[in-house]
Amino acid sequence: MNPLRRFIASHPELAILAVIATIAVILFDSVPTDLLLSAFFFDSRSTTWPASDIDWVRFLNLHFMEGFSAAAAVVSLVCIAISLRHRQKNEWRRVGVFLLLSLAVGPGLLVNGVFKSQWGRARPEHVVQFGGTEQFRRPFEPGKGGAPELGGAGRSFPSGHAAVAFWSSSAFFVARYLLPAQAGLILAGSIALGSVVGLARVAAGRHFVSDILWAGILVFGVNWLIAYRVMALPRQPTPPSTAQ
Repeated sequence: MNPLRRFIASHPELAILAVIATIAVILFDSVPTDLLLSAFFFDSRSTTWPASDIDWVRFLNLHFMEGFSAAAAVVSLVCIAISLRHRQKNEWRRVGVFLLLSLAVGPGLLVNGVFKSQWGRARPEHVVQFGGTEQFRRPFEPGKGGAPELGGAGRSFPSGHAAVAFWSSSAFFVARYLLPAQAGLILAGSIALGSVVGLARVAAGRHFVSDILWAGILVFGVNWLIAYRVMALPRQPTPPSTAQ
């Protein structure tokens, strides 16, 4: 077996992620796909984003990120607390640490701490094509970092809300060895959650579609790295006798 096939066989998730990333580069960096998709939600006559007033869109935009992040942190800490109270349940500690660490590193440090503050991509509502004053930039065309009110180009890339939603894919890595029958369903649910939250951000003119897609790519990649390279989570179902 040649090295490429061996890599794909050993790391199928990374191989799929690489394919998705390649497609994202072709679709969003070669042609202005982002502008075409965002235009569906923009009313040029009133220069507004009408869908931003829909109840579920408004709710997700205003309350999802903080609420979901807090709930995720609580679940992580509860897992750790269970392991401390019941010493025989060491698996809970590993799960709790993994969840907390992946939440802090992926959506927290990498997406919101590094990329959003430094990449300098204007949000759809701020670019000239949609009534704003900022230059449209494709995903891999960074500008001056920071928010417009602070002299930067913007904080659109990638989406923090979508990153938090896609972080839920961390449950997939846990389910692969504790609840293998439900792992696929959990992953599908995570993708659906990220897509719905991302749709709310795009519909309100807060993010481009590529901001959503790259949030998912980055966060899933971080989840994989922490799961298998830091926490050494099993990739196969754990026999009942060792799942303590």
